[in-house]
Amino acid sequence: MSGDLLEALAGPARPLSLLESARALGGLRWVELASFELLGRLAAGGGDAGSLDASAAVWASGASLGHAWRANELERLLPVSVGLPSAAECTVAPGRLVEGFVGELARHVAAPGEGLACFYDLLVSAYEVRAAHPLEAADGAVVRTLGRLVADLRNAALPTPARAGPGRGA
Repeated sequence: MSGDLLEALAGPARPLSLLESARALGGLRWVELASFELLGRLAAGGGDAGSLDASAAVWASGASLGHAWRANELERLLPVSVGLPSAAECTVAPGRLVEGFVGELARHVAAPGEGLACFYDLLVSAYEVRAAHPLEAADGAVVRTLGRLVADLRNAALPTPARAGPGRGA
């Protein structure tokens, strides 16, 4: 399942055409925006996970801002030329598997554990797949930006007890 989910998140593990790249990066942007919205709602006391304790609400608030920043960085990588899809047209869920993946985030925040760490580990892996398969002539900015997003995710702390050791991202 995680292999299918990783491919749904990142797209195929090969260099992508401009349109394929826009779809893959737009799908990742959708994940970031959906996570921003979900975590922000949870932090404010709403959502399906019920009331979070104070430390989880503070964590969710900070993590939601991280998702917003990453979504903004991804938007800068989407095409802007006439005749190509707009950022809004590219920013769509890459399928039901990914929608379910993001939907599970609320449950993981309400009961931090390995599921929350796995959520962020898969997101890091998706960014690493895209960075590992660039079109050399065109993807320098993409590789640099994805490297920053991976570093951000790896340096952010997960709430206890989800944090299993150094390098786990949020």
